[in-house]
This record gives sequence, structure tokens and C-alpha cells, in this order.
Amino acid sequence: MPTLLGRFMTPDPTQDMIELRLPLKLEYLNVIRATVGVIAGTLDFTYDEVMQLRVALSEIFELATHLAEHESADEPGDISFRFEIRPDGLGVRVGAAVNVVRDLVAQDQDEGRALLDSLMDSVEFDTDGTVHMVKYRSVREST
Repeated sequence: MPTLLGRFMTPDPTQDMIELRLPLKLEYLNVIRATVGVIAGTLDFTYDEVMQLRVALSEIFELATHLAEHESADEPGDISFRFEIRPDGLGVRVGAAVNVVRDLVAQDQDEGRALLDSLMDSVEFDTDGTVHMVKYRSVREST
């Protein structure tokens, strides 16, 4: 079965990765929200950073679900998330059965792109349909 995540950089063997594949159905939205919350909490992100990650991934999930409902008469397909644990934060690559990138780059999705840009430290839209985002951990002062 071909990967929904398209081309990936060669995984760094020192970096842990977690992959999650879900049906493009709104009832699974809480699964991705809970998953990213647990991962980010484990990596010592602040509460605000965890919430920013949750909102960003929810936005992509909801957009992909909406697109799948309108593009596919059959099953809506899947969405895949690859969490790349980095020393300085968390990378997330998202690929879906529908081309989320095409719609995020469309003129009428300026608001969705602006939201992702404001929540994440880096957002890249690949021509193969994947979205790559990075959220860096804030530096906390020791007490």
C-alpha cells in the first residue's frame, strides 16, 4: 500500500518517530488531539504550546475531512501523521488521501494558512500533498 505521507527525508536514526493513521471521519478528531497532547506533554512543552499543536492539527484534520466529504463518493480515505521527536521540539508531517495542500494554498484558504503560521514555528507545503510543521519548545528558566 502506498504511503499517504509522500516523500520523507531519510529518518534520523537518533530521532524517535511516531506514526498514526486515522480514517477521515470527524469522530476521530479527538484521537489526534489527545495523541499530540500526550506526545507534547511528554516532551515538556508548555500548556500553551500543547494547545497550539492541538489546534493546528485539528485545523488540518477538519479541512481534510471536509475535502474528503466533497471529493469522494466512496470511503473518505485516511490521514496520516508522523511525529518526529526532535531535540528542540516536535516535527509533524501530515498526508491525506485528499490533497490538503492544494486547498490550503488556494486563495480562499488564506485564513487556514494564517492560522497554521501563527500556531506553528515552521509550516511547509510540499508539492506531493504533505504538510510539514515544526513546533519548538520554549526555553524555560531554571528556578
